[in-house]
Amino acid sequence: MEVIQAIGLNSTLFYQLGIFAVVYFLLNTILFKPYYEAQKIRTGLTTGSDEEAVKILKTVESLEENFGSEAKEHNQKIKTIFSESEVTSKKEATQIIAVANTKTKEFLTSQREEIKNQVAKAKQHLTEEVPGISAAIAGQLLGKDVN
Repeated sequence: MEVIQAIGLNSTLFYQLGIFAVVYFLLNTILFKPYYEAQKIRTGLTTGSDEEAVKILKTVESLEENFGSEAKEHNQKIKTIFSESEVTSKKEATQIIAVANTKTKEFLTSQREEIKNQVAKAKQHLTEEVPGISAAIAGQLLGKDVN
């Protein structure tokens, strides 16, 4: 007992231990357990959120790769369709121009032929009229009828 008294302990030690046990039990029940549970929930949510964020990022990267490859495929299809349409339209334009050139040549040929016919008719008509006109001019100049 002398050791206990040398340390400075007396008979109130058991009361103090009892009070400590009661206060510890009350604080543990009222304060520490709810706080510890809340901390566990927060840690679970944070850790779960981190893991979920990593999963979402992996999904996003996968979707980006898929989108990129699909976009390239669609772009290639569009380019092919555009090239085919361009070739087809150039062929059609060439055909239309060829038809227009042919029609123009035919039209010009027919018009030239018609002009030649009209010139020949005009020459024939003038050839028939020249003797009468010459006689009329000579009659006017000489003052008499030359026929």
